[in-house]
Amino acid sequence: ANHDALIENILSSTSDSLALLDEIEAGSISPSIREMVLSKAAKHQHVPTRDLFERFVSPDQRTERLGDNINPQRILSLKGDAQRGRELFELGTVANCKSCHRFGAGPPRVGPDLKDISKTLNRAQILESILTPSSKIDEQYKSYVVQTDDGRVYSGVIKKRGEKEIVISDGASPARTISSDSIERISARPTSLMPNGLARAMTAQQLSDIITFIENAKVLDVR
Repeated sequence: ANHDALIENILSSTSDSLALLDEIEAGSISPSIREMVLSKAAKHQHVPTRDLFERFVSPDQRTERLGDNINPQRILSLKGDAQRGRELFELGTVANCKSCHRFGAGPPRVGPDLKDISKTLNRAQILESILTPSSKIDEQYKSYVVQTDDGRVYSGVIKKRGEKEIVISDGASPARTISSDSIERISARPTSLMPNGLARAMTAQQLSDIITFIENAKVLDVR
């Protein structure tokens, strides 16, 4: 009983769950406790906890993910939870949104601030921007390919363009400063830096929760 209560307390905290996951992967937890943790995590009411431990669940018991068969109307008909969406955004367990986007606070990212998106897009438009990111690309977030005279190729969003240099960033690695004198060619890419298929690993409810989180940015206290 003591083990039950302790495990339940740990799994209710994302940071504690991550620490416990590290212990399991390191093999430092007894088999009996490990099975107890995985059994509880698989059915836990805290969605991020279930996602963290899902890799240990047998394929036939895993949560049904959206994959490529996504029905937008089904997603829009679900009632989303903004707090769960916030947790999914901050954890990055199903999609690493925050590598390219910030939400109000924090340093600028390569993609738009999601708190600003909620001021101009409705729920259906937010979903569309996730499912088909290349259908509408804001000019300031257009992606480019830059080739230098030594044969190197860089791609990303041009964050700064001056007479002597440009700064380009792809969101995954540090921004690069390239001397204008060394640039041989710059060409615009027809597709967004945001890849297609970001929702494949999500459940319908998770996608609805993330949309609701973004949609309610103007009333959420986001720091």
